[in-house]
Amino acid sequence: MKNSYLTFKYFATLLTFLISFSLHSQCDNGTNYYPSSIYTPTPDSWVWASTCNWAGEVIQVEIKSGDSYQFSTCDNYGGVLASYDTQLTLRDGSGAVVAFNDDYFGCSGYSSYINWTATYTGVLYVHLNEYNCATNTVCTRVMIYRTEQQLVAGPCTNMAYYTTRDFPTQQDPYETIGCYYAGDYCQINNPEQGVSYNVTSENLNDWITIRSGTYDGTVEATGFGLATIQSATAGIPYFIHVNVDDYCVLESICRDVIIARQSALPITLSFFDAFHLDNIEGSIVIEWATHSQQNNDYFTVYKSYDGYEWNELVKVQGAGNANTELFYQTRDTNPRPGVQYYKLRQTDYDGNWEEFEVVSVMIRTERKEIVRAYNQLGQEVQLDTKGLIFQVWDNGDITKTINE
Repeated sequence: MKNSYLTFKYFATLLTFLISFSLHSQCDNGTNYYPSSIYTPTPDSWVWASTCNWAGEVIQVEIKSGDSYQFSTCDNYGGVLASYDTQLTLRDGSGAVVAFNDDYFGCSGYSSYINWTATYTGVLYVHLNEYNCATNTVCTRVMIYRTEQQLVAGPCTNMAYYTTRDFPTQQDPYETIGCYYAGDYCQINNPEQGVSYNVTSENLNDWITIRSGTYDGTVEATGFGLATIQSATAGIPYFIHVNVDDYCVLESICRDVIIARQSALPITLSFFDAFHLDNIEGSIVIEWATHSQQNNDYFTVYKSYDGYEWNELVKVQGAGNANTELFYQTRDTNPRPGVQYYKLRQTDYDGNWEEFEVVSVMIRTERKEIVRAYNQLGQEVQLDTKGLIFQVWDNGDITKTINE
C-alpha cells in the first residue's frame, strides 16, 4: 500500500507541475497594448517597437503570411539582454497561442527567443512577462527581426487539368480556349514538324509556361502574355500553363488563351487591292506588293461573284527569293455588273500555300434608259408625269428630276 501511495503522490506532483507549466507557458496580458499603435517592422534588421516595454504589456506587430519573424530579449539575438527572467508568448487575432519561449538555450541568463514564420497576414500580439507570467515596471526592449519570404520566379507547373485540344492548322490557323483560369494547364496535341506557334493570353500580364512531353516536362517557352513554341516536334504533346505572374499565382477568373500557327510560308505581303478606274465598264485592275520573298513559286488570283464559289483567274510567277519590295499587277477583262470578289494565294516550291484577304469591286454598267418612275409616295407613275419623280435606270441607278 505504501508503494501505491508513493506512486500516486508522484503522479499527482507531476500532474500539478505540468498544469503549472502549461499555465505559465501561456501568458495573457489582455489588451494592455504598448505602444498603442500597431508596429510594422522593417525587413532585414533588428528593430524594436519601444525602448521601454514592461512585463505585462502587449506589443501589436503587423505581419505578412510567409515572412519569418524573430522576437528576442536575448543578447545573442538582437544584442539586448533583459535584466530579469523573461517569457514571450505570441498570440493570433483569436487569442490562440502560436509560439512561446521561457529560457532559450542560446541566450545568456534567463532571456527568451522565438523564431516563427507567419501563417496569416494581419496582427500578431507579443505578450512580454517575467517568469510565471508576472508583471513588473522594468524597462526592456523586445527586439524584432523580419525576413521577407523569398519567392522564386520562373517556369510554373500547374496541377489543375482543364482540357485537350489540337494545334491549329494552315487552313484554320487559330485555336481559342475560352474561360481559362490562372492555375490551369491544358494539353495540345498534333503539332506540325518545324512549325512555330504563338500562345497568347487576353490578359497581357499573365505568365505563360509551355512544357513538352508531360505536364511537368521540359520547359519550351515562357513569357508575359505571349510565349512561342519555336519549331515544334511532331508526335509529342505540349502543355500550356497560365498564371497571374511568374510567381505562379492562381486566379479563378476567366480569360481567353489563343494558339496561333505562325506562317511557315515565305512572303511578306505589303498590300492586295482591286479597283475599277471609272466605276462604269471595262477591266478591273488587281495589284499587290511584297516586302520580301523566300522560296516563292507563284501567285494565284481567284475570282468569285458570291464570295463562296471561287474560280482561278490567273497565275503569276513569283520571284523565288527577294529582299526588296516587288509590285505585281494583273487584270480581270471580263467583269459583269454587280460585285466581284478577288483573293490572292501564294504557293512555294514545296507546294505549301497561304491565302490572303478578300477584296471586292462593284461594277455598274453605263446608263442607257429609264425603265420606271415613282412619285414621292412610292407609287409607280408614267415616265412623263409632271412634278417631282424618281427615275430608275437599267443599271440600277436612281435619279430624281422635275418634269415641267
